[in-house]
Amino acid sequence: MADGVYNVLLISSDHHRGDALGILGHPVAFTPHLDKLAQQGILFRRVYSECPVCIPARITIMTGRRPGSDDASSGYNYYKECSPIRHEQTLPRLFTRAGYQTQGIGKMHFFPQRCRYGFDGTIIEEEGRLLPGLYRDDYEQWLQDRGLAGQYHSHGVTNNELTARPWHLPEAAHPTNWTARETCRWLLRRDPGNPFFLWMSFSAPHPPFTPPEGYWQLYRDVQIPDPREGDWNCPEKMPTEIRRISIPGNHETYTGQRYTQTARAYYALITQIDLQISLVLGTLREQGLLDNTIILYISDHGDMMGDFGLFAKRVFYEGAANVPFILVLPQDHPRYRCGEICRHPVGLQDLLPTLLDAAGIEIPKDISGISALKGLEDPAVSRKLIHGDYTKDPDTPDSSHMLSDGKFKYIWYNEGDIEHLFDLEADPLEQINLAGKEQHRDLVRRWRALLVSVLEQEHSADVQNGKLVSLPYPDIDIRSYRARNYFNPRGMHY
Repeated sequence: MADGVYNVLLISSDHHRGDALGILGHPVAFTPHLDKLAQQGILFRRVYSECPVCIPARITIMTGRRPGSDDASSGYNYYKECSPIRHEQTLPRLFTRAGYQTQGIGKMHFFPQRCRYGFDGTIIEEEGRLLPGLYRDDYEQWLQDRGLAGQYHSHGVTNNELTARPWHLPEAAHPTNWTARETCRWLLRRDPGNPFFLWMSFSAPHPPFTPPEGYWQLYRDVQIPDPREGDWNCPEKMPTEIRRISIPGNHETYTGQRYTQTARAYYALITQIDLQISLVLGTLREQGLLDNTIILYISDHGDMMGDFGLFAKRVFYEGAANVPFILVLPQDHPRYRCGEICRHPVGLQDLLPTLLDAAGIEIPKDISGISALKGLEDPAVSRKLIHGDYTKDPDTPDSSHMLSDGKFKYIWYNEGDIEHLFDLEADPLEQINLAGKEQHRDLVRRWRALLVSVLEQEHSADVQNGKLVSLPYPDIDIRSYRARNYFNPRGMHY
């Protein structure tokens, strides 16, 4: 491999909230290897998933484009199963064209599920998601080959509920262990004559919350803090969009000991990922590759994990929208830096140009992403503002938008014209909503006007004649929402 050419390892998880790192002083999360990576590289602290839902977030990672930023928006800024990537220019394809061997392992969440979108190959674990064209993913095939056919979801916990229990099969059969093991096996089989781009994608800590027993035990005696509360999350002030998320999942029933069990399982899954990353790093080291590999750890979005009475994603509060972003450059890299924490705003759209930039590959001109590395080196070219939206899908008229400059965060809901403004420096837990407070009226107006300007530039339907288009605060038929099949249970896949 030529001098100055580096391998690239992208590691992702699903639902890992940005504050859940030991190095940030989190009171529960135990992440020794991610902490070490942060010490060896750069931890970007104000990184946001522009649409904090699995499929839109992954399309953003793959394309370097903000969700909903062009005519390929169907499924790009809301969750829509079977959403294909409509851009030819993808992250792996750009590396392939640059002479890299490219591989994806783990949860890709692509459609069609066997479509490689520029990868030389994929080895997939799709959480038991059987869509048209897929009979069994590689992980479930592996289970079948070991006499465990159909056992993936026999623990009975679904992919959208908050129930927690120990993993029911041997620890080696857990999807997290399988993903790390397949990654190590691929590293041993790779073409040694070419650099590689490898995406190792864990499906955890996304539910089901089923960590192996050993990880349960790590958190057995850990004190779980009470979820955060704010001056804005009382029922009469709660945006309707949030109620639509929480009611079908019966989130309000997860309190006390039941909440404690769920939280312990969530953090146990994060620790399991952390320790399995160590196995991959060890394989790189033993193959003489670690010192020549760019590493980036990211999550597609976070999880509210009980804060303000909320769980899961689809909202723009820190727990759901803020994600870890740890970039490690080899020590002989000309732009090597270590032990830094960066607080300028970054989005998932910036991942593609950041990796290309670090690898010395030309960045496409027609994307919205900006290299976070360039932004760190030169504040003049750094991202000044991040815009996120979770917007209208075919079933509901609701729309929400977020703007942040890394210091303040403004959130607007069209239903009821509800505004939230948080001072992230003075109030990092987002417990005080400055909107509606007389002393901050002018500040709120400036942020509202800024959102209008951003939406006008994007030709959004949420702004007309220089004003945000709001809808009345709707009534919620709680009984009908309770009846929705939010859990999406999986069957026995023989």
